[in-house]
Amino acid sequence: MLQLYWEIGNSILDAQEQKGWGAHIVDNLSNELKNHFPDSTGFSIRNLRIVKHMQVVRYNNTANII
Repeated sequence: MLQLYWEIGNSILDAQEQKGWGAHIVDNLSNELKNHFPDSTGFSIRNLRIVKHMQVVRYNNTANII
């Protein structure tokens, strides 16, 4: 599941870079994932924002190490 969250976080950041902040990417992705995986949990808007934040922190920490 952690790998999935990393990939989702990367996808969100990539999409926001391409489409801009006002594109409601997290909201739309949350709805799409809930519709595609109705029996799964963890795809709320709040949770996906946390996943995105984890990737931002990861990139910032990696940049500081190198």
